[in-house]
Amino acid sequence: MNKFDARHQRKLILFVILTALMIAFIWGNSCFSREESGAQSGRISAFLQSILDPAGKIPEERFHHFVRKAAHFTEFAVLGILVAGLFRQIGLRTGNSLRSLPVLTVLLVAVLDEYIQHFTGRGSAVTDVILDFSGGLFGLATALLRKKK
Repeated sequence: MNKFDARHQRKLILFVILTALMIAFIWGNSCFSREESGAQSGRISAFLQSILDPAGKIPEERFHHFVRKAAHFTEFAVLGILVAGLFRQIGLRTGNSLRSLPVLTVLLVAVLDEYIQHFTGRGSAVTDVILDFSGGLFGLATALLRKKK
């Protein structure tokens, strides 16, 4: 095995591990009940609001809603970046372009994320799948643009 192969193998393993951890993080958060999830995001929201809106001009409920949605978008953007890297490494190894698989992977994770929430009493919504998928597409696009530089 030459240097390129060993380096390529390490990158592939790293992307597999990081992608799996990110999916576990996303789905793990979906396993929390409505109360647990609300309390967790409420603490983060209160902290961020004390920094970003110390005068309290934005109603707490509205700020909390924005933080929750921004968190979903952000975690799926990170997932998109990781999935892009993973499939790029797989493509380099196999010689296949695998163009649609990263998009389908992000969509599958988003759909299953909402499906998991259905069983925790939090319910699921198509609009949340769209938000998550949009974050994933943003991450995929960011990785693609970075690769072209």
